[in-house]
Amino acid sequence: PAHIGAQGLKLLLLAAGAALVAFYFTKLQRLEYLMPVLAHALDGAATWVSVDLFRAADGTGYFEQHMLSRAIGEATPLRFGLFFLLKIGFSILAVKVISEERDERLKNMALVVIMVLGLAPGIRDLLRLAAGT
Repeated sequence: PAHIGAQGLKLLLLAAGAALVAFYFTKLQRLEYLMPVLAHALDGAATWVSVDLFRAADGTGYFEQHMLSRAIGEATPLRFGLFFLLKIGFSILAVKVISEERDERLKNMALVVIMVLGLAPGIRDLLRLAAGT
């Protein structure tokens, strides 16, 4: 259905916009520092849209599997919107810590690992939402 594709596009725009705002306000100096933040923004946005917004509108059975993120989403008034914000905040913190590393190889490897940890579940959830499964 067309509304599912629209949800996927909204999700991508939400993640990209949040990552760009975070990139601007934190004054991260290098573009490669944006990618881990974008990856985790995608993961957080996919969870938020799938569980809080899409499930409520469409009645699908989406739910959060992980105990900590489910507790955040179910026990706070912001629900999974808070999880989305925390994902961005922690990824910024991780990038700032990694940026202090002097060894460029180690720094780049750590950035890739942080990025993959956000992209893998984020892309999976985006595709699930887009496919309506």
